[in-house]
Amino acid sequence: MLARGAKGSEVVALQQKLLALNYKLPRWGADGGLGNETLDAVTRLLADHAVGYHDDDRGVVSDYELGVIQQLFVATQVELEPPGLVFYDQRAKAAGGCFGKRRSWSEITGITLHQTACDFGHEKPDRWDTLHAHVGASREGYVFWVYDFELVVWHGNELNGPTVGLECEGNYAGIAGDHATLWQPGGGDMMTVTPELAYAAQEAIRWICQVVAQHGGKVRNLYAHRQTAASRRADPGQELWQQVAIPMIETLGLSDGGPSFKIDNGRPIPSMWNLDPAYADNAY
Repeated sequence: MLARGAKGSEVVALQQKLLALNYKLPRWGADGGLGNETLDAVTRLLADHAVGYHDDDRGVVSDYELGVIQQLFVATQVELEPPGLVFYDQRAKAAGGCFGKRRSWSEITGITLHQTACDFGHEKPDRWDTLHAHVGASREGYVFWVYDFELVVWHGNELNGPTVGLECEGNYAGIAGDHATLWQPGGGDMMTVTPELAYAAQEAIRWICQVVAQHGGKVRNLYAHRQTAASRRADPGQELWQQVAIPMIETLGLSDGGPSFKIDNGRPIPSMWNLDPAYADNAY
């Protein structure tokens, strides 16, 4: 346990862990003194990660709280297995022009799922450098990392700020098998989701959650682009939602915001995408 006013190497170790987890100490840094700045950072971290825990004494960092911080810090030391059958880190080559400011890891609270509505092709990795999203998954099971997660990339309208964009390659109908519901009729033939794409996209979602957690954030939500833009009614489409989003929502305990969730002129998740009775009245 450490109390307000404590000084020494244990406080320095705590402060260094907070900094490694991206909980900034802009005024005093790791100075070895337990003051308001460090205690406030601990409070923010607990609010982000210790769900349901109530901090009864903000002037003390209890053994339990030190344990939570230690556990998160240890996780940052683990080298994560890259997702997909083949993984490309294209960040140094990204075309740019589709992002704004950098954000803190704690501001990243979700993932937005998209379809490219066209065939990108896996055989030319540089083609993915033009992607307007952080990560892409190909129909062959490849994953392409295009932008740092801390960058606000313009991929999902009002969801740009809090989410990481994941684009799945292909041209998919909003309602499976219904050519009239293709988002991009000019994107080529209507496609069906390959097992390799479903695998790569699921693994990409899992990996994104792990990377964000390593840096002190927490992904809680998995959204469809249609939920924030009426023009993206078929984005990502029924097949992708059912084969990628729903399994990950169930496995990782994520949320799509609920049956009525939408932003601005967006559309909630329709009943044919989610067969839960709570979504029964949601029109496509």
